[in-house]
Amino acid sequence: MGCYGALGGHWVGLGGIYGVEAKFAVGPGTEAALAALGAVGLPHCAPFRDCYFDGPAAPLGRADVWLRHRQGQGWQIKLPHGDTAVTAYREVWGDAGVLAELRRIFGVPPSAPWRGVGEALGPLGLRPTASFVTRRRSARLGGLRVELDEADFGYGLGEVEEVVLGGPQEVAEARRRVEGVCRALGEVVAVGGRGGLGGRGREGGGGRGGVEGHGGCGGRSRGTGGDG
Repeated sequence: MGCYGALGGHWVGLGGIYGVEAKFAVGPGTEAALAALGAVGLPHCAPFRDCYFDGPAAPLGRADVWLRHRQGQGWQIKLPHGDTAVTAYREVWGDAGVLAELRRIFGVPPSAPWRGVGEALGPLGLRPTASFVTRRRSARLGGLRVELDEADFGYGLGEVEEVVLGGPQEVAEARRRVEGVCRALGEVVAVGGRGGLGGRGREGGGGRGGVEGHGGCGGRSRGTGGDG
């Protein structure tokens, strides 16, 4: 067994708070393995919807940028950070922050009269590319969070994450802990980019997508691969 590690950057203000995470395939023995490791939690099942957006030529996807709207949480954009663009991301939440990033990415001046991300989608040529529902169950294992996700099309994926505040040494230590637990729980998931329940879109394809979706996407936009 093994594990695909993805280093995600979760930033708050100017501070460096990092989420070190790894993905693993969920199987029949996953919950028993979690219990044997001493994990606490899992009975609650919280469904949520995400909708991912991009343009017809995938300008965001080609730049390894992910734009989504999550039900109950709003807009989020994930941007590659530093020299490890495949595995390290800076995350921006909230309408104002996401809109500012979109202006920067597309070279739009602040004078453009958009009051929010929703008003910018059409002018920027962005449309829903994937919309899925995820049922998520969470557990704690010491300082780690373990999440088991199941997409509405039946695919399951797990994630182990530790949030750390510090520099490269702290991140490296957290990554060893995360990957150790991940190896004990599931098989390698080589998802590329950030990963997630991606590469499993209902109609295939080499695009974005994911396992979750947002009901406000104008219906179920059947998608392509994706980001978790």
